Amino acid sequence: MADGMQYGLDSLLGRTEGHRVLFVVTDGLPNINHQEIMVRQIRIAKTKGIHIIGVGLGEGARYVQDVFPDSVWTRHIHDMPKALIQKLNDLLDLRPY
Repeated sequence: MADGMQYGLDSLLGRTEGHRVLFVVTDGLPNINHQEIMVRQIRIAKTKGIHIIGVGLGEGARYVQDVFPDSVWTRHIHDMPKALIQKLNDLLDLRPY
C-alpha cells in the first residue's frame, strides 16, 4: 500500500491545481511494516498541500479510520458513492451558496 501511495504522491507533486487529493482505496490491511511509512507519507503530503483520504471497503478495511487522519469507510459497496460524495463536499465545499 505504501508503494501505491508513493506513486500517487509522486504524480501529484508536480501538479499546480488548488486542490490535490489522493484517495487510497483498500479492502484489506497494509503490508507488514508499511503503516509507519504511510504515516510519514501522510505527514509529507500535508506539508506539500496534498490531502490524503483513506477509503476502506468491507470489514477488513475498517482500519483506515485509525491510520488515516481523514477517511471514508463503509461495510457495503452500495454505501460507498454517497459516503465519497459527502467527503468531497466536506473537503472542498463546492456546494453553491
